[in-house]
This record gives sequence, C-alpha cells and structure tokens, in this order.
Amino acid sequence: MKMKWKYKKLAKKTNLTEQGQSGWVGLTDRYWLSAAIAPQDKQMTGSFDFENLDGQDVYEASYTLAPTVLSANASMKSTGYIYAGAKSHELLAQYTEEKGIARLDLAVDYGVLGLLTKPMSWGLTKLGQMTGNFGVGILLMTLILKLILFPLNNKAYASMAKMRGIAPKVAKMKERYGDDRMKLQQETMALYKKEGVSPVAGCLPMIPQMFIFFALYKSLFITFEMRHAPFFGWLKDLSARDPLSILNGFGLFPWEGIPIEALSFFALGPLALLYGITMAMMQTLNTPPADKMQARIMQLMPLFFMFILAPFAAGLLLYWVWNNILTIFQQYYITRKHKVDTPLDAFFRKIFGKSKPKAANK
Repeated sequence: MKMKWKYKKLAKKTNLTEQGQSGWVGLTDRYWLSAAIAPQDKQMTGSFDFENLDGQDVYEASYTLAPTVLSANASMKSTGYIYAGAKSHELLAQYTEEKGIARLDLAVDYGVLGLLTKPMSWGLTKLGQMTGNFGVGILLMTLILKLILFPLNNKAYASMAKMRGIAPKVAKMKERYGDDRMKLQQETMALYKKEGVSPVAGCLPMIPQMFIFFALYKSLFITFEMRHAPFFGWLKDLSARDPLSILNGFGLFPWEGIPIEALSFFALGPLALLYGITMAMMQTLNTPPADKMQARIMQLMPLFFMFILAPFAAGLLLYWVWNNILTIFQQYYITRKHKVDTPLDAFFRKIFGKSKPKAANK
C-alpha cells in the first residue's frame, strides 16, 4: 500500500481510508514525521481523519489490523511502533533496517524525479558531514554536477557563441530583405549552414540539465540536515531566508517593528542581489533577442527574479548564485575560445586594458 494525500484534500473529504499490506500511517511536513507503524506483513486499513475543534484544524492518522481468531488457551504477540521525529535520511534508513519497517523512506517527499533527487540528497548530506559545513557541501555538489555536465554545457555554449558571432550578419540581412520573410528565412538558414551553426544545438543539451536542476532544487528543499545549518558570516541557518535585507539596512537595524512577512517581496538580501547581478552577467554572454520588446523584457528578468527568489531559503540562493558564477566562467571561456566579443570583454578592457579579440566570422 502506497498512498499520499495532501492536507487540503483530507480537509475537504474529512475521511480517507485505504486497505493493503501493512506498513505505517503518518502525518508529515517538510522536516518532521509522526507515524503509527503496524506489525509488518499483515493486512491493515489505514485511516486519515479531519475535523475542526473550536476553530482548530485537527488531523489524525490511524490503522486497524484484520481481526484474528484465537482458540482457547492460545496467545499471540503483535508489535507496533510509534515514530515522532525528524525525517533524517540516516535515521529513517536505520529504523528501516533494524526494525524491518517497509518503505519508511517514503516519508521524505523526493518528488517525481526521485531517481535523481534521492542520490543528490544523500550526496549533499555526506558532503556536508565530510566538510563540517553544509554550505560548503552545497558548493561542492554544484561543482561536481557542473563537471559531470561539462561536455553538454560546452556544446550548448559553443552554439551560443557562434550564434552571437553571426548576429551582426543576421541583423544586416533583416535590413536588406525588409518584409520579405520567406527570403529572410532562406538566407538565414543558408548562413547557419555556411557557418556551421544550429539554433537547436544550444537548446538540446539544456534538456537533461533541467531535470538535474529541479532534482537538486528539490534535494535542497527537503534535506533535513540543512535545517539550522550555518555557512559563514551572517548566514546562520541555510534553511531560513537571508537574515539581511534592504528593510533592516543589511543588519544595521533590528527586525522588530518591521512587518517583514507583509513586505517580504521587497526584502532583498545580499544573496538575492548577487543572484540578480550574476544573472545579468550571464545574459551579456547570450545572443540578445532581435525584437526590441523581447530584449527589454530579458533585461528586466534579473530584476524580476531577484524579488521572486528573495524569500527562498538561503541554501537555495547560495546554490543559484554559485551555479551562476560557474556558468559565467565556463560560458565566457567558450565564447572567448570562439573569438566572439561580449559586453564582459568591453568591461574587462576598460579595467585591464586588454585588446579586443579578432572576430572568428568575417
């Protein structure tokens, strides 16, 4: 028996039952579990109930076993357990092995990408324990995934660099052919073929990375060991939001008296600002959209995402910022390798006086 229900569904139905081979029933949230564990390998009925008592929502989970008939002077032994505690991977695995409890690991919501999320969550926990700092574990896990995906990223960034390199030629063709869309499309495809550029080549390598990204995001979100885990400096709890923000003067003013929850959308912290800066730097390495309106929207995306991600846990923002930094270095290296000039090059020339690279496509 393997069933999961959300609290909203239970509140709507008030009672949900399921029959099957016994295991356990429980109530759980992001980090905690309370479970009633039945004697294993027996038929049972799991029951989940909801009621509102004096304005307080009350959820209950229970189980009943199939009736057992005993003859005169006969006896039997039935052993069950109660678990109330953290959804720690090691702890759940320990009880599963020692007590023979079936599928206790299902208390952790690994999501639809469980095949990726589970080993990533385990790896994050191990790296955090090995280094003594869960934040360092996040950095190392991100670096390991970047190395694994290095060949795919190289293909994608090489395609992006070539697209950026021929962007001026595409712009000239648009001016030349004006509203003749058919001719423009033919000439553009001919240019792509001549320069060995494939627009799809930059997108396909990103598909497996999307699955890995969402799996790692889920791993960071559910891993109990990240709760109250400090990093360095002002980051004392990676499972909580960045404690510094514009609203408290980046720590100069106390939180008291400031309605943080109501104004959380505006509570930009250092990590959120770093994310916006690194995302903007990444955009300078990509080919800008030809449409002015689309280009303007893309320019506003870093600002938009800064506000969206600001309330997230500091551990998640740490991952996103570090991932952006690694992406910038790799993409910039590939772009320079193809001798394509970018706004970052202009910035570096202004500071360090470096010469402009010769264009690969003339």
